[in-house]
Amino acid sequence: MLQQATALLYFKRCGKARKIIHQLKYKGQSDLAYQMGFMLGLTIKQSHIFEVPDFIVPVPGSASKIRSRGYNQCTYIANGVADAANSHVREDLLKTGKSKSTQTRKGRYARYLNVKDGFISKAEENQEFSILIVDDVVTTGATLESCARTLQERGFSRISIAALAWTS
Repeated sequence: MLQQATALLYFKRCGKARKIIHQLKYKGQSDLAYQMGFMLGLTIKQSHIFEVPDFIVPVPGSASKIRSRGYNQCTYIANGVADAANSHVREDLLKTGKSKSTQTRKGRYARYLNVKDGFISKAEENQEFSILIVDDVVTTGATLESCARTLQERGFSRISIAALAWTS
């Protein structure tokens, strides 16, 4: 069960959040990903209801996306969150598993099936640590659900999620 969830922006088809996300995902703006992550981290740190996590875990990117973009935007977002919230990024707690196709044009159920078993963790950490999984955009929540389930199966119980943007 998730402890907390938050997003900084609402993603609309023609809105400013869409432009920001497209810049950091498709235009090589890794510095923008970090800056937006920093803003998200400040929001979390200043919140009176959101626990500052022990570790920030970026949603892992597929090898092909990282090759084409040159980076995983979620890692840059996570680094911004961690710096603002005085926490630590842990990329080693979650890895991509089976190869999955892009989620961009899939419906809700197809997204769920596409990432259902898409992540792995070999974490041998003290599971008392609190974890914040960071993503760029939440559409159906399938990716974050799969990531959280994977970490829960390794014994972590204090898991929260955060994203730059969400859409319905």
